[in-house]
Amino acid sequence: MTGKIRKNYKLIDLISKNKHSEIYYRKALGKEYKKFLEALFKELEKKGLKNGKLEQKEVDKIFKEFRGKKFIIFERNTDKILKKYVNLLSYRNKMTITEKKEVLKEALTINYDKKLYEPYLRDFIKDNTLLIKKDLEIETINRIEEAVYKSMAGGEGEYGIIKELKEIQKTNELMTDSRIKLIARDQSAKANQAMNMISQKAAGIEYFEWETAHDERVSKGKGGHKQLQGKIFKYGDTEDRLPIIDSYENHGLPAQRPNCRCTGLGVIVRGEYKVEYLGKNEGYKIIGNRFR
Repeated sequence: MTGKIRKNYKLIDLISKNKHSEIYYRKALGKEYKKFLEALFKELEKKGLKNGKLEQKEVDKIFKEFRGKKFIIFERNTDKILKKYVNLLSYRNKMTITEKKEVLKEALTINYDKKLYEPYLRDFIKDNTLLIKKDLEIETINRIEEAVYKSMAGGEGEYGIIKELKEIQKTNELMTDSRIKLIARDQSAKANQAMNMISQKAAGIEYFEWETAHDERVSKGKGGHKQLQGKIFKYGDTEDRLPIIDSYENHGLPAQRPNCRCTGLGVIVRGEYKVEYLGKNEGYKIIGNRFR
């Protein structure tokens, strides 16, 4: 997208989407989830089953342990994954900016300053840790616990209980795998767009053109993003001048809404043109400078 020309301005995407780091994030996180859940079900079979049935006291103890000590280990491992992901992202970011600098020559002053990205990346790790903790500790474990207790209430024998545990494990693995893909895709999109915005602003770019994924999944209707395609907005603008990004009428930037795949292409205005505000949800228009 580098150097794409419009009638009176040029577009630039300083940071290309880093698919390699997203794949690492998804696979490593998936492996950690799987390891945790396999250990949980193994303990239920090994310690929970007494005299051919699951005992309430033992099951309670197992879930307490996996919400406590075992979960702390899981958190440490996911923290390492997130830090490696951020390092991969930062490295590719630096390389991309260097490549774009070579292509653009003197068109822009582009510098890679690690200090610009560090505060955002620290917050990204913190927010992702909380997101993953909520997803596994609150949603996934609660779902499994509910299914296990429901199975216990059925009063089946050892064979039936083990079979039921395997079914619960299989169902949750499929649900968890789908959820991890969703988290990785959403968070990677947010990280890439945030770094793109930081890089563009550091290069002196004030405006961006909204760019969708150009497919049938792009949202339409109230708060949809299809109608934002090609419109120009300003970084750091007041909230009311940023576009509406969801059906609740929240205003924001590309990739801020959950599962949004949009990005912002930096707008470089030609010298003989100026920028004019059009109104709410319409953004800005590049027009000829009447004063020249």
